[in-house]
Amino acid sequence: MKKLLLISCGLLLSFAYSRAQISVYCESPASVMGNKTPFTWADPAGGGWATPDLNIPANAIKDTVVVVDDGTAGDSLGCNPLTNSLTGKIALVYRGSCEFGMKAKNAQDAGAIGVIVINNVAGAPINMGGGAQGMNVTIPTVMLTNVDGKALHAAINGGATVIVFIGNKFGLYNNDLGFYSIDALIPKASAYPSLLAANSTEFKVPLGGWVHNYGINSQTGATLTAVVSGAGTYSASSTPAPAIAHGDSVYMVIPAYSAPSSYKGFYHINYTINYAAADDFAGDNKFYAGLLVDSIYSHAWIDTVTKKPVSLTHDRFGTPAAPYLSCTHFMDPNASRVVAKGIYSSSSAATPVAIIDGASVDAVAYEWNDSFTGLSDPAFPGDSGVWNLKEVGSGSYTYGSGLERKMVYIPFTSPIVLTNNKRYLFCNRTYEDTINFGFDTYYNYEESIFGLGGTDQPVSIVMNNNNTNHYATGFGTDYSASVSVLFGPNNLGVDEHAKSFEVTPYPNPTSELVKIPMKGINGTAQLKIMDMKGNLINTQKVKVASRDVEVNVAGIAGGNYIFNMLFEDGRNTTFKVVITK
Repeated sequence: MKKLLLISCGLLLSFAYSRAQISVYCESPASVMGNKTPFTWADPAGGGWATPDLNIPANAIKDTVVVVDDGTAGDSLGCNPLTNSLTGKIALVYRGSCEFGMKAKNAQDAGAIGVIVINNVAGAPINMGGGAQGMNVTIPTVMLTNVDGKALHAAINGGATVIVFIGNKFGLYNNDLGFYSIDALIPKASAYPSLLAANSTEFKVPLGGWVHNYGINSQTGATLTAVVSGAGTYSASSTPAPAIAHGDSVYMVIPAYSAPSSYKGFYHINYTINYAAADDFAGDNKFYAGLLVDSIYSHAWIDTVTKKPVSLTHDRFGTPAAPYLSCTHFMDPNASRVVAKGIYSSSSAATPVAIIDGASVDAVAYEWNDSFTGLSDPAFPGDSGVWNLKEVGSGSYTYGSGLERKMVYIPFTSPIVLTNNKRYLFCNRTYEDTINFGFDTYYNYEESIFGLGGTDQPVSIVMNNNNTNHYATGFGTDYSASVSVLFGPNNLGVDEHAKSFEVTPYPNPTSELVKIPMKGINGTAQLKIMDMKGNLINTQKVKVASRDVEVNVAGIAGGNYIFNMLFEDGRNTTFKVVITK
């Protein structure tokens, strides 16, 4: 990852080659035209493939796509030698039944110059292993989502000629300016609570980004335009750029957008590159970013219908070390206006044979008390060693059937009152090595963190091994945790805050008896025991006399439970107890 230190909005740099991205772009017909993302590709650097390195422009391909036929009925899987000629064409084949290397080798033997695999399940494509035949495959091989792949398949079956480009297009076209997600200044979050964005002073969106010349011809006078719609329409453009030579890039600044007060809903940010020449590869001349101002905080893609985050993929560390946490970072100068009520997140099985039915995951909130101004501050604690984290809230969730990869809500046992300008981490946590957590791969926060106008603040963080291994940019700036926080108004008075106190029961877990330390506290309290779904399991009155309160739980089934003690004077405490049998 590189940090970009800029001194001029018109600074030119020759790194278009290094930042040119591999593309899968459909050039025709119009019904399926455009970039196909996300996708995965058979990388010779790993996975057992002899395929070409698509980072090298000379390995790019473009041709007509043809559905494979291996003589079987229905949608062919390409697991047998193909019966149709694919000479000079790109093969289209479904995932399933046999190894990816076998499918690609059969297409290669039939004359194909490349292979597109269609994912056979919903969600992001997976990384493809070459299997037994991978080292015999020498043609580009990519996987598309089920949605994109089926659309290409349907267009071909409908009689259309589908032409697709696969590879790095640097120097391939005469006129070709480009702009990708890694280049764009996007909002510091994809969803922000309206209580913290009350007026234009509190809520501003910096606009701009890098425009690259991947084409052969130099281009003069290019501009970058941003149109923001939602609370009315805002349109602004950068000043025209000087000549951008082949291989050069220019950073284009657009006046920031200030949101009006009291608007709740979606903002839509559309970037467009404009210049005199007709672009020979228009698929990367536009970029879209959305922002929801409502009740949640997120860095992931937000569904415009459900107004909930979306997980495009699920992942974890290759070498598990419990616990595994996927977190989103939060800090705001007006945080005391809100309370954190819970998180939205999603999980999947880590292996094809694993299941998540019955698996338990936690929602956990930490105060992050290390003192630093940003990621570039020498005082930043680094990725190894122990961070100064204080757990301030948690909740637990047990998966039922049919919820894999679905967004679920995990409430904290009680709302968490926040402090202005305090750093927080809101996390998913699991102690099981069979669980992957959800991530978004659409947004890339590199420019918004490290670039001109960037925040220099963490976005997504992953941790494991009991607060000793941390990754301050997670799995990458293009891999945002789908953990999203539900906020509500802070309606609690100062006196009510003071009446809430913390205790640490022991032993915990327990099978028969749990002790609740009550040193210095006296009075009568009502004790309620609830399961994680909020069902009342037991209620009793207890007398407290400045010593441990003992509660017999031998008659309660094993599981995770919430204990709440409410005293007659309004004091209260809530904590979790794990009962084992």
